[in-house]
Amino acid sequence: MATRPTRTRANTSRTARALGAIAGVLALTSAALAVPSVAVAGTRAPANPSTVTTQDATPGPDVGGAPEITSQPVDQQVPAGQDATFTASANRYLEVQWYELTSEDAIFQPIEGATSPTLTLSAVTRDQSGTAVRAVFANGPGETATRAALLTVLPSTDEPTPGPEVGSAPEITSQPVDQQVPAGQDATFTADASRYLEVQWYELTFEDAVFQPIEGATSTTLTLSAVTQDESGTAVRAVFSNGAGETATSQALLTVLRDSEEPAPEPVPTGSPTPEPSASSPAMPDADADDSTPPTMSLAATGSETPWPLAGIAGALLITGALALLTARRRNRTQS
Repeated sequence: MATRPTRTRANTSRTARALGAIAGVLALTSAALAVPSVAVAGTRAPANPSTVTTQDATPGPDVGGAPEITSQPVDQQVPAGQDATFTASANRYLEVQWYELTSEDAIFQPIEGATSPTLTLSAVTRDQSGTAVRAVFANGPGETATRAALLTVLPSTDEPTPGPEVGSAPEITSQPVDQQVPAGQDATFTADASRYLEVQWYELTFEDAVFQPIEGATSTTLTLSAVTQDESGTAVRAVFSNGAGETATSQALLTVLRDSEEPAPEPVPTGSPTPEPSASSPAMPDADADDSTPPTMSLAATGSETPWPLAGIAGALLITGALALLTARRRNRTQS
């Protein structure tokens, strides 16, 4: 049976047109559903602003976190007139600002122009001693402050005083001792301490209720010139100080001797005291007495002293008289 090719071609033509229409619809649908893109700094990012990201200016392990301090500033001791330099560092920071806290401030105040990791205070003065400084590093997420570093300004003629802990009060290393000097001579007291910036001597006399500063006595050695008897009994002491505090020595006593003589030694007992002779017993002759001086005997009846030869004569006369009286009585009995 013969086929009808004409109808087959017609069916094929209809199929092709249907497929073309479907393809066109799919193309239009795909174009309508396509999401547009926006180019940012040479990259492609979605148009939704909540998903736009940028790269941090400073790289770090925690992108977007506050700065982390990597180097703290340290305390400085410099002589007056020289420069004091403090340094600090951090990561992920965009800005840095130094602050200072002086004795006149209640809170830290920004230092004008101090916006680098290194702070230099030029030609510092004694008035700046005790000032504290610190740096604050900041970026978009937040800011981080360093520790406070202390500035100590030394006298221009002194070297930095070594010590195990900068910022602590002085420690006494040598105490003054009592002095005994003759009137008219000088009395010298000495003391010493560590970590001190200044020293002042004080005195306490009989006229004072409290210790009074001695004018001009600002060294570790105190000399009182040509002392007088009125100064005897004066107490002195030294007070060492720095920016962190002050420490006083023990007090030392001044004794002024009379007539340039040494102090009399204390009597030392050498044995039992010799008992004084009583009225009922004769005085014993001194063993150290001169042999040429005749010994004497104390008479209890009169309390006088009679030489030994006279006492012997008196005894002999008494005996002779007694014998003569006895002989006379015997003769009288014989005659009667």
